[in-house]
Amino acid sequence: MNSNAIKTFLITSLFFGVVMGGIVELVFSYMLGNPSVFWIVAISTGLAFGICATLFTKSKFVANTTAIQLLEGETIICDGGANHFLGAEGRGGWLYLTNQRLYFKPHDFNIQLETVSIPLPAISKVSARNTFYVVPNGLAVETNTGELQKFVGFNRKNWVAKIAAAVV
Repeated sequence: MNSNAIKTFLITSLFFGVVMGGIVELVFSYMLGNPSVFWIVAISTGLAFGICATLFTKSKFVANTTAIQLLEGETIICDGGANHFLGAEGRGGWLYLTNQRLYFKPHDFNIQLETVSIPLPAISKVSARNTFYVVPNGLAVETNTGELQKFVGFNRKNWVAKIAAAVV
């Protein structure tokens, strides 16, 4: 593992850890009324979840179930782990930007397994968004027909810049 991969692993683990730790703390505080006692449990549970979630996203299972079939003449510009919102489900998978389309393929642990494929000429707007109004990790892609696709991932500014450059 190179230093960039280790850094990404640690950031991802800490992100999931803080989110899950906060949720565990809120649940324990609400149920038992004493928040100070459960911070150790919340932090350790959150970090354990974060490490497991990160290892899962880097697993061969995810890599194998989210591999893309390239079209003729198609090349990948960038790709990475992401979530896509389809109805109430936040589906985990892999997001690809190619020289022809933006493509999301969910991994097989999701309920809804439909892929999302947006040809680059159909993209009218791409912007950064906050997930749940506060978490700065979202990506919004609007099509010429007004359809809005919402994704969550890392390096959203990089994604916005690369998609915008590819659409031109």
